[in-house]
Amino acid sequence: EPSPVVVIDEARYGLHLGAERVEGELELSGRLVSGTPVPVPLFGPELVLREGGEVSGASLIPAGESGGIQLLPEAGAASLHVSASFLVRSVEERGGRTLSLAIPRALRNPVRLQLDDGLRLLEAPGIAGPEGEFYLASGEVLQVRYASAAAEVESQAPEVDLFTRVVVSQRRVVLETHGVPVRGLPDATLLRLPEGA
Repeated sequence: EPSPVVVIDEARYGLHLGAERVEGELELSGRLVSGTPVPVPLFGPELVLREGGEVSGASLIPAGESGGIQLLPEAGAASLHVSASFLVRSVEERGGRTLSLAIPRALRNPVRLQLDDGLRLLEAPGIAGPEGEFYLASGEVLQVRYASAAAEVESQAPEVDLFTRVVVSQRRVVLETHGVPVRGLPDATLLRLPEGA
């Protein structure tokens, strides 16, 4: 029997970032394309579901010993939909707070952020869209870094891959170097080279 194929068409997140915790809303929609339904991992133990919410075309079940939440599609259901609120902790590091959440693979992953008064965003998740939402690639970790507006935040040195091409001609050597950030840079970055370089 072929392996079941479950597609999550959209996983939409709304995050309210606070000084001590993060409250969130999620809305998943998808379908069982083929095969017999089996549990699909959604979230690890860092995400805690709150009361309420709606589930149709599937059931949410615990993930067993390791903790977390799984989705079990209903056989014969044309589509599945999950709407729920949750809590997750952010971790303090380098003068700011970081939220890092492994999310399920989905075709579209829009994220909307709201920060408590007195907080500022240091590193946004994914790519900013025109409607104020951020978009993540399928399989990407949802990561947000923020801090108190008044806090001094230790800046993280950027990681840059350097590619150098060496051209040797008769009496000179030309080095052509290109830098590519390993991950997106949260702020403008200034590169200073010593004189004569």
